[in-house]
Amino acid sequence: MTKRKFGALLAKYPGVTVDAESEENGTLILDSPKGKVFKANDGHCLVEPFTNISQSWKGDAYAELATRLAYGLADCDDEGCEVCHSEGQ
Repeated sequence: MTKRKFGALLAKYPGVTVDAESEENGTLILDSPKGKVFKANDGHCLVEPFTNISQSWKGDAYAELATRLAYGLADCDDEGCEVCHSEGQ
């Protein structure tokens, strides 16, 4: 999957963001919007590595994240969740 197609897919999930710094470290990380978790793992992040030394499988990483993202989002029901209910809010 290309970055462009992946970007179009992300538009279907408002609030889901790509951690820009993660790509520099050879990993793609998606963050859920506040108050939501990914159904694929019941977590606030989806993580997919795409590189090993000089080899890169970024297209495969986009495809894997797209597969897991297709499960959708659910409300975070953890009342003590530090991600959703951090101080100052």
